[in-house]
Amino acid sequence: MKNCFSRVLALGFLVSASLPTWAQPNIVPPEPKAPDFNVSQSNLDAIALVGAFYNKMRHAESYRGRMMFIRTNLKDGNVVYQSTAEMQSSWISDAKKEGAFRKSVLSYILTVTSDNTTKVDKFSVIHDGATNYRFHETEKLWSVRDQEANSRMMSLEFTREPWTHALAYFGAGINFRVERKVVEGQDQIVVRTGGSLQYIFDAKTGNLQSWSRTHSTGSTEYRWLDTEFNVPLPDSTFEWKTPEGATEVAPETMRLSF
Repeated sequence: MKNCFSRVLALGFLVSASLPTWAQPNIVPPEPKAPDFNVSQSNLDAIALVGAFYNKMRHAESYRGRMMFIRTNLKDGNVVYQSTAEMQSSWISDAKKEGAFRKSVLSYILTVTSDNTTKVDKFSVIHDGATNYRFHETEKLWSVRDQEANSRMMSLEFTREPWTHALAYFGAGINFRVERKVVEGQDQIVVRTGGSLQYIFDAKTGNLQSWSRTHSTGSTEYRWLDTEFNVPLPDSTFEWKTPEGATEVAPETMRLSF
């Protein structure tokens, strides 16, 4: 049974007539845990699509892009909390450490609405290859510390989460539906489970455009607004300039909300 599952899974990844050529993640999902597990072509296609984009992000030599994160909490059907983060980031990967970055820059605007009160914070983090700088623009505070590039880059973490959810659902026997559609002239591939998860891909590039997860108490959505892999990034991208009028503080006092 195990050998049969492995063979079917390998064939599903490498010979999938319904998928574009870029959807070859070469990642093996876990063994099925549910008795009703179904190795259907749509399930294999779904895992291949999500895994291919995660692989592109994980193995890229460099990245530049914009993302948005939206989390909503509900109580009795009403929105009681919502956080939205708009992010821009660039990084150059570290060839010696998978998932780590030699240089990186991240800026984001975080908007949180709770108890009829809205708070907006602006942050940026720059690592120039030797030094890590943090700037809390809202509070006009900044800090500096010598350390390796921040391995906790949001663009990669936000791409890993849809992938781990896909694997968990796949391994639990949940069935995926894969559909092609055209929205405002753009070809898309939409992957859905029974209403809980939804992935939207650009059918031409294979890039993930949206991932959402809904449940009884709220929802989470990630949007990839611009995505560029393996692009040249000049040193000026990671250059730190001390903000005028800002106060330097001890690095341990700088906590970036998210």
